[in-house]
Amino acid sequence: MSRTVVISAGSTARADWPATVSQESTATMTLSATGEAAADEAEWTVPILPFGDEGGLTDAGGVEDEIALTVSVPKKAVTAALTIKGFPSLLALTVDSLDYLRGYPYGNTEQTASWLLAVASVRQALGELDREDEALRQAQGEALRQAQDEALSQELAQQGQTALWRLYRFQGDDGGWGWWENTEPSPYLTAQVVHSLIRAQKADLPVDEVVLERGIMALQDDLKDAEDPNLETYLLYVLTEAGKSSPALADSLPELQAELAPWARACWAMTTYTLGRADEASGLAADLAREARVTVGTAHWPERKAADELMAGEMSTTALALQALLQIAPDSPLIPKALDWLIRVQQDGHWRTPRETAAVVAALTDYLVIKGERTPDHHYQVLVNGQVVGSGDSTGENMALPVRFVVTNLVEGDNEVRLVKEGKERLHYALTLRYYWGQEDLESARSLGGPSLHREYFDPATGEPRVEYRLGDLIGVRLTVRVPEEMWYVVVEDPLPAGVKAIEGSLQAEPTPKNPVHFEGREEKVALFIQRVEAGEHVYSYLVRAAVPGRFRAMPALVYPAYEPNLWGRSAGGSLEVTSLTFKPK
Repeated sequence: MSRTVVISAGSTARADWPATVSQESTATMTLSATGEAAADEAEWTVPILPFGDEGGLTDAGGVEDEIALTVSVPKKAVTAALTIKGFPSLLALTVDSLDYLRGYPYGNTEQTASWLLAVASVRQALGELDREDEALRQAQGEALRQAQDEALSQELAQQGQTALWRLYRFQGDDGGWGWWENTEPSPYLTAQVVHSLIRAQKADLPVDEVVLERGIMALQDDLKDAEDPNLETYLLYVLTEAGKSSPALADSLPELQAELAPWARACWAMTTYTLGRADEASGLAADLAREARVTVGTAHWPERKAADELMAGEMSTTALALQALLQIAPDSPLIPKALDWLIRVQQDGHWRTPRETAAVVAALTDYLVIKGERTPDHHYQVLVNGQVVGSGDSTGENMALPVRFVVTNLVEGDNEVRLVKEGKERLHYALTLRYYWGQEDLESARSLGGPSLHREYFDPATGEPRVEYRLGDLIGVRLTVRVPEEMWYVVVEDPLPAGVKAIEGSLQAEPTPKNPVHFEGREEKVALFIQRVEAGEHVYSYLVRAAVPGRFRAMPALVYPAYEPNLWGRSAGGSLEVTSLTFKPK
């Protein structure tokens, strides 16, 4: 659809395209202007989302011969879509996770360091995998395989360079890193970045030596002041990886191993092994193995509490434990069990958060380098309700390439999904169903133990709640967050009514937080990032401007700790009316 309008100097014109959209989608708009002396053009894409509650499910695992799954679509669900991904190898699973990390909507320090760690891990594994396997040396397939490896290596190099440049920009004056640019440095985040830079060096990415050295010096200063044994252990682990540690430095730490969290125990075991204390490391690995929760087919290491400043969770802890066992006890029977657990808890080809995804990718690539992976040779079919929606063959030439099928013609109630495989080696899969329930009113809600959130629109001149405004008016948005206990790395996402634009620099917070709140205004929402939120009530307010006449609704605002997203709260849905002298909403 297109339209041409003539606008005289100093005036405005309005163009409308009435449309009804039945599926979740995007709209791409292109605007070009031509005058007597100049011309310009701009293009932008905005999401189109249903107004309603979002629901869905995820499942993952492996197919030996055939597996049947049931996917249930509730009554009155709209825009239901089923995504099925297939991974011919663990390498394909790690490659697919890079899309999630690269496309993550918020580019903070942690996300960028996690992205770099995953990219470097995959790149390093590609360089170290045994290329002498005769199955990969077939005369016709080898040229294609080498071309694919080269293309993937170049893509990884580009991604790694982008992540490196962003981390360089985020580094503080003291050499450390905070959650965002210009926020207070955190020893945990600094250690995570330095660890990613070291892995990038090993993967032959061009790491700036000055940036790395300044980060290492910041960690050495942090270690002198550290009082938490978990922090001390983590800093020593990263400094050991950097070659800046010694047995004498390890001996200087207090004997507080009994107080260490499970993730820190794994770090300590790897540190002692790297420092050449093989017997001590073996004992620590045995202790770590005894702490695992083991079933017939899986093993994992839970954490003692919800994610705190370190962002630890059971997925990243299990990944660290797997790395420790691979280094110290590579014949441990827990290794395949831990691997299977990590594969089963993936979500659409990645894990719960960027931090957990990077930790798992690092562990999986370590597994590939140490244990290797046999070449797949099988044919597969994907059937939904008896209809074939996809099929293919997995071989050595495409074993690093994930496949993806999207099904939207689902029926209400149960839908049968069958994955059929004939041939050698397991086919890994991830299945994700997403849908919305269309509703007129969305009430506030929160998870058990999660924060709560109340949103209201108000008149900035009086501070009083109000929902009717004129074109061009300023509108205040007040978000009241209540947290039951201290939370770290809190995100508030506030979807905007379609007729308003957020105003940068208008954010105010009460009480004033220790670290500045990072504010991002986008076409469809505003996002706030608070590094640490104390227990109690916190109010965040900002301004938007009424830009388009009409009656608009807004999805509920959402609050959650970024690294413990199972703790969440949301506001009720909202609405605004914007009028002008020439336009009145019906």
